Amino acid sequence: MARFILDVANLKNSSDIQEVMDNICDEKLGLNNCMSMTCIDTTNTAQFWEETHRNCLTKKQIRKFNKKPHG
Repeated sequence: MARFILDVANLKNSSDIQEVMDNICDEKLGLNNCMSMTCIDTTNTAQFWEETHRNCLTKKQIRKFNKKPHG
């Protein structure tokens, strides 16, 4: 299974984040039955650097992903 990282900037509340995730899964890709999307961070603290080597997942983001039930 392939995994992709999607960074979405400047979403302030969880309903906006969920709406973006649903829109991508259902409307844009039409893959709502064969993909999942997990929000691992609602901040922009670890991403969006001009130097791409700095755009790494934090330990906290990885822990949050690993705790989320997938399937």
